[in-house]
Amino acid sequence: MQDSFLPEENIAQEGPKEATEWTAKANRAVLFDSHLNWADKKDFENAQWGFIARHCPLTITNAKGRVVFDMEAYTAFVKAGVPVPDTVNPSLWRQAQLNTFAGLFKISDRMYQVRGYDLACIAVIEGDTGYIVIDALTTVEGSKKAIDLIYEHLGRKPIRGLVITHSHADHFGGVNGIVTTDDIKGGKVKIVAPAGFTKAALSENILAGPAMKRRAAYQFGFGLPIGPKGMVDSGLGKAIWGGTVSFIPPTDEVVETGQKMIIDGVEFIFQMSPETEAPAEMEFYLPQFKTLCVAENVNRTVHNLCPLRGALTRDAKAWAGYINQMLELFPEAEIAFGLHFWPIRGKEEVHNWLKKQRDMYKYLHDQTLRLANLGYTGAEIAQMIQLPPSLASEWFNRDFYGAIRNNVRAIYTRYLGWYDGNPANLDPLPPEETAKRLVEYMGGADNVLARARNSFDAGEYRWVAQLLNLLVFTDPKNMAARKLEADALEQLGYQQESSTWRNAYLLGAQELRTGKNIGRIHRTFEFFVGIPESDLFELLAVSLDGPKANGKRIYINIIFTDLRTKYLLTLENSVLNYFKDRQDLQADVTVVTDKPSFINLFFLGSPFAGVLQSGRPTITGRTEFLAELMGLFDVFTGDFNITLP
Repeated sequence: MQDSFLPEENIAQEGPKEATEWTAKANRAVLFDSHLNWADKKDFENAQWGFIARHCPLTITNAKGRVVFDMEAYTAFVKAGVPVPDTVNPSLWRQAQLNTFAGLFKISDRMYQVRGYDLACIAVIEGDTGYIVIDALTTVEGSKKAIDLIYEHLGRKPIRGLVITHSHADHFGGVNGIVTTDDIKGGKVKIVAPAGFTKAALSENILAGPAMKRRAAYQFGFGLPIGPKGMVDSGLGKAIWGGTVSFIPPTDEVVETGQKMIIDGVEFIFQMSPETEAPAEMEFYLPQFKTLCVAENVNRTVHNLCPLRGALTRDAKAWAGYINQMLELFPEAEIAFGLHFWPIRGKEEVHNWLKKQRDMYKYLHDQTLRLANLGYTGAEIAQMIQLPPSLASEWFNRDFYGAIRNNVRAIYTRYLGWYDGNPANLDPLPPEETAKRLVEYMGGADNVLARARNSFDAGEYRWVAQLLNLLVFTDPKNMAARKLEADALEQLGYQQESSTWRNAYLLGAQELRTGKNIGRIHRTFEFFVGIPESDLFELLAVSLDGPKANGKRIYINIIFTDLRTKYLLTLENSVLNYFKDRQDLQADVTVVTDKPSFINLFFLGSPFAGVLQSGRPTITGRTEFLAELMGLFDVFTGDFNITLP
């Protein structure tokens, strides 16, 4: 991977450009899409229904005064009545407007929701003696601000229960802004989550975490300016910029569909839906309110079967099946709400929403496999499949967050893998070598660039981006190629209905122009301390430089004094393995430590000599073997190039 090739003095000269006439024309055409009913204002009515109050200004800061969320930055330009700029797809602009309605809203008697204080939402139920909170947002700062709003307008009552619907951080990370560990230990608060929640919450994205975080910058547009030429929305809500993420394990787990629980006088009937939107996820029904919480498996947008940041591919067939099960289990639901959007009211409206989200995922699943069985590849099928009008005409089945093309590729890959069956694609040359040879075959860089300019002028931005990516990977110092590719990516971004595709294109353009990316990952002690020790060992294993470890054999006993556990680590055959409850009397080194000291030594770069002198941890045996092992691990900084080689 190369560093920036752009002279520092040129960086300030580049910035977002205007939409070309081709882009303006494409975006204007969306207004005449026969699938879209622009006269339908029901979403705007639902998004504002029951409004009570909001903070003004709605700006959230951390303990150091740094802004971590600012709704005002979005409402400054996304306003009702403001003409859609040519740099934003009108359909995405509509979604961005809807996601600016923030504050405390009444769902029904004794039920409320706080939206617009985070990417996700908090819901609150008034129990017999206090509040039952549904989900906890991403950050402590955001959840505390939301709870303060509730206290201010509904009255201060104790939190009796916290129900966490699934294992993604935007639904549990703010837990310490709502309850404390002392509340839990004292039995004052019950935290309920689906079975497998703790493992999923702490281990998902750990092994591939640095790569996912770098790619997540493209998905969410981290580093983009907020405005009509940059970040306008995240599809699910407004993006957060930082804050404190916390974690408290649940006190109670839901293990099966149909399980009932009384929390502060309110009956919950749960439905399990694992391995769908999250590895551990559940929905619930409140019979006394005839209200269904759909968690994040039903949304006001197409969701991701595999997000652009990367993840294990989700099961579209199972996803559709769980929505169908909701319809069968809870047919009396008159209100439905999720944890990113406004509620839906009326039995018919609820059923229509669930049925057509179900059928959207089922259609993509079935038609992808139909075309695959006819011999089409994932790339071909992604160009072929469109939802039928009865599904595409629903605003909640549009590509605001996930995207149909992306989901089709995910379904194909889940069943058939990355290989498309063509032997020519079985073992292609690496990207840089492929690029150099293709550019040479096409007559050299000047010829490629000249042809690309002609294609750009013709509005062929997909082809220009694809072509100039070859030229940039051949010669990353070719600023003319980088700038023209950036211009093409930018126009593609302006045209997207999907916020995540828009963000990816625009951030790619920005990094091509500036040569700068979001910077290194700085992981803290707080990040590692909640990870189970077995997952820490797995992370060490994937950090091992295999070729560098060739021929080495090292055995290390690890004893955790605070956890009262012991492990044997073995390095052989360039592979690091670990064994719980095992020790080797002939081990090269024995490390007696507590978990915090282990984290400081192996993950936070504590100087080895200083550790030996401090006596924490205690190391006996051939200490040079431990030093040698530690020198075999790569440090994942997460600042690798994407649009540059």
